[in-house]
Amino acid sequence: PDRYVVLLSGQGDFTAAINEEIMDSLFALGCLNDLSTQRNICYIAIRDQNGMHEQSSLNLLNYKGKAGNQLNVQMISASEQEGSISSIRIDDGINGNHEYSLKKDGLNIVVYDQKENAVVSRAAFDTVTQPPYAEADIAETKDGSLEIGIETIRNKNNVTDVYGILFDEIYPERKIPFTLKQDENDVFSGRVSIKDIDVKTLHLRIMASDLSGVPVIIYKEDRPGTDS
Repeated sequence: PDRYVVLLSGQGDFTAAINEEIMDSLFALGCLNDLSTQRNICYIAIRDQNGMHEQSSLNLLNYKGKAGNQLNVQMISASEQEGSISSIRIDDGINGNHEYSLKKDGLNIVVYDQKENAVVSRAAFDTVTQPPYAEADIAETKDGSLEIGIETIRNKNNVTDVYGILFDEIYPERKIPFTLKQDENDVFSGRVSIKDIDVKTLHLRIMASDLSGVPVIIYKEDRPGTDS
């Protein structure tokens, strides 16, 4: 761990899509600030042999200081309200003073190797875009079917098709595809027959596609129509 210096700079509304899984990775890196509970902040962090140094603010952050053994760094972070900026400049006294941030909305990360005296990794993680999702009403009918209804699909525009698949965890080859039709109120609904199948072993996945034709999962549930 003493070998590497990790520098982080948030750009734009970078906490919008930070979830528990992402925070677990950041906590493992040494972050103490729970970014998932905050919005519209500016954020920079440096992880080196001396530990984790973090700054967060509602105002633009412009940090100049030392990192690692010999690095002079200048880091900027600006939220969407502050102009959506990320900058991670490093001067190691060997390679000159250079910009390494990818300057993309989200969390920009640069890793410097103090043994090799070089930047070995640059990345920008999209923590701004929230994944599409939907809430579904699902009920098992007396005639051995599942009634499925979706009123709202969030974070996805221009939806053209909604469809899905049921599959059996005991018999994986047993797959039941279905399509949900849209009515005049923009509600997607349909009925899927599950006769002679134990609903407690079923898994449900519902996808939506837009004009690009690329499908994304908007809803998933195990043992749909049951309370367990």
